[in-house]
Amino acid sequence: MESDAPLGQWIAASVLWEKDHREEARAAFLRAGKLAEQGPVRTLGALGPVAACVVDCYGERPAAGVACLTQHCPTGQSEWAGLDEMQHWCVIEAARCRYQANDLPGAERLALDAQANPKFERESDDGVLVTTTLMRVAAARGESAKAIHTLRAELAKMESKHHRRMAFEAALALGEVELRAGLPEGRKRLLKLEQEAKSREFARIARLAHEALDKKPVASAAPPR
Repeated sequence: MESDAPLGQWIAASVLWEKDHREEARAAFLRAGKLAEQGPVRTLGALGPVAACVVDCYGERPAAGVACLTQHCPTGQSEWAGLDEMQHWCVIEAARCRYQANDLPGAERLALDAQANPKFERESDDGVLVTTTLMRVAAARGESAKAIHTLRAELAKMESKHHRRMAFEAALALGEVELRAGLPEGRKRLLKLEQEAKSREFARIARLAHEALDKKPVASAAPPR
């Protein structure tokens, strides 16, 4: 059906994104947004450009992703009226993007904003993404023990639920934090994650794990849904 076209395009874009075909994913997200603008799935009309911004957050231009999200996720924008859940998602992605761009205060502020939202659910995917962001920030500020404890619990929970995608997100954050703390578990975890993510066709996660292994520790540092 024609009305299903935007949703189908969105699903295709999401697959391209996880397979790390970034340029193709960006174009597909924008197409999904255009297709949805006049149709019954108009939510995607606003989300298409946002998802395209997120692609930049995990490449060589995270600052461009931040600027793009700032442009496309303003509060009070008319096309977001009645779409509070989508705005909530936008805030979470903006927090993650700011961390990628080494903006620790901005990442923390937005993650805490998301956490304070009445729609926030600690046990949801959003909960995992907010927690991993906050713990990355905490570790970058020297609170590695707290971050490692929290992220290990988060990873165990996602693995017990067999939630592979969120388990990968938690493992990536934990590996980064362990590596930053100088723990040998970090390198082992990231190597294992890179191999497993490749085998499961989560090429984006595999690349980020590989990049984390190559990255030198910095004072304030690093990752559509």
